[in-house]
Amino acid sequence: MTFGWFSVFHLLMIAALLIPNGIYMLQNKQAKNKCASRCMNVLEQIGRYGCMLLMILSVEGGTSDGLLAIYEVGSLMCLLLYVLLWRHLLKSKAVYAAFVPIAVLAVLFALLSPVLVVLAVGLTGIVYVMMRASRCTCRKSWICMALAIVPALLFLLCGITLHAWMLTAVAVIFALSHPYVTWCNVQTD
Repeated sequence: MTFGWFSVFHLLMIAALLIPNGIYMLQNKQAKNKCASRCMNVLEQIGRYGCMLLMILSVEGGTSDGLLAIYEVGSLMCLLLYVLLWRHLLKSKAVYAAFVPIAVLAVLFALLSPVLVVLAVGLTGIVYVMMRASRCTCRKSWICMALAIVPALLFLLCGITLHAWMLTAVAVIFALSHPYVTWCNVQTD
């Protein structure tokens, strides 16, 4: 499978990630980035914009039918989960409920690819330990952390399954920095 130099499908995928963020930002104009680490902020932006750019402009890679199925199903699951988490952020009352969909996603990934389950469980575990260490019980904080994990998983999924190694490398940067920056912002709320 080759997407060529421009992918409308990936453009729509990125739009699906950005629209809820844009709506949230318009509703919360007073929100400021509270992460004091300039290095992590820069890495997050490199990862974020690098992933978006590489997905839209240059996702090229030969992949098998099996990996293509994993990519298609996994991408749609990540996008659906992301939208549901945004809805959950605004409506839910359960503190830890945001991580239930991530656990379900990890199990489904396990059925599809052992590499992806390691990534999903690893990211979720790291964030869980960070949140527990800070004794966080705020529902919004847990959901925000789940919202930080899902796009990272999506970018990693796309990079690995499509054999887009440059995207995978930038997605690793994003997967390490985005949850950290989000954690810095939600722990002070």
